[in-house]
Amino acid sequence: KYNASSYASWITEGLDTVSRKSIQEIESDLSTTELGDIRDVRSYDDGAGNIYLYCVDIYYGLVVLKVDISTYAMTTVAGVKYDHPDWPIGRKLSETRNTTFEYSRMREMQISNDGNYLYITTVEGIFLVYDITTKTAPVFASQITLGDFNSSGLRSTQLYDLNIDPNNNDLVYVASSYGLYIMDVSNPNEILQIGHLPLYSGATPGTQERSLGVYSVVPKKPTRS
Repeated sequence: KYNASSYASWITEGLDTVSRKSIQEIESDLSTTELGDIRDVRSYDDGAGNIYLYCVDIYYGLVVLKVDISTYAMTTVAGVKYDHPDWPIGRKLSETRNTTFEYSRMREMQISNDGNYLYITTVEGIFLVYDITTKTAPVFASQITLGDFNSSGLRSTQLYDLNIDPNNNDLVYVASSYGLYIMDVSNPNEILQIGHLPLYSGATPGTQERSLGVYSVVPKKPTRS
């Protein structure tokens, strides 16, 4: 939490830290030592004096912090890992080698416009949905694995940024190492891939340099009636 009351002070003094919770403190709250790289944070104001921070750590998973806006005190209220059934001992890289991660590594996320769902991308190419109707207790809702298999029969697509369509809450755009995906999230318990735009360079077809990745998605401004 930073004090943003004086813009001028940012230029000369930097941001004034009001409250801080370290990785080590969060790890102690969750009885783990696996946190180390928080990639994305989204906030939700419950209108009752609390802000919930949803944080994805690529080495751990999803962490939820509750912030009391009267004191700026932060409390760790939940920690969630996602174990993909296809990779119980880590993602398969070859016939003899797996990753050391016994779960999918979350990377980016968005909160649905109604505030009840989290949409999350992972390094392993899995798009996840969590129900956060109860803000302190995320519940897994659904999943879908995106992308093709490589010549060795292994998943090779990674997911990056994502954004909700500003004119249609049921559509989510997902950037990936294999182009842009369009997801239908009208039923959070059964998400669907409804579109895919692969991108290609001028390189020789069939070569690694041929495919182009998308790393960020910027939504167009909402249409005004």
